[in-house]
Amino acid sequence: MASRRVWLTRGARFGRATPSPTAQLLPLTIERFQIMFTAAVELRDKLELARALLRHVNPNGDLAVVIERALDLLLLHLEKTKHGKAKHPRRSKGRADPGDVSRETLRELVRFALVRLGFRDRDVGAALARLPQAVWCEPLDVAVRAALRLLT
Repeated sequence: MASRRVWLTRGARFGRATPSPTAQLLPLTIERFQIMFTAAVELRDKLELARALLRHVNPNGDLAVVIERALDLLLLHLEKTKHGKAKHPRRSKGRADPGDVSRETLRELVRFALVRLGFRDRDVGAALARLPQAVWCEPLDVAVRAALRLLT
């Protein structure tokens, strides 16, 4: 059985990783791969620190376990930030179903719309009183049109 190894070497300039023509992902078996790349000293130090901190769950210090856990956390973070995924999504704020409007609320909305259109409040009140009860079960635009018919 082939061991999982990541070859770490220092980058050529300023301690940064340089694009390496030898960075490879080689298949060893169907489920195992050998990963080779060039890394900076900072990355090696981070990997060693993570390996040391994970000794309680990874006693043999397998570097593949460290990298896999780091990638799991990175992917989880990216899904949250890019796709808005959340463990417990928030409820919507104030976006109720349009069918949930009460008759009183609908009556006030119709009154407000007609007054904004320039009709006198006294005339609007009289027109709303003459509307049949069935109108108040309809959507807002239907109720406004019915009241407009009475006013014009």
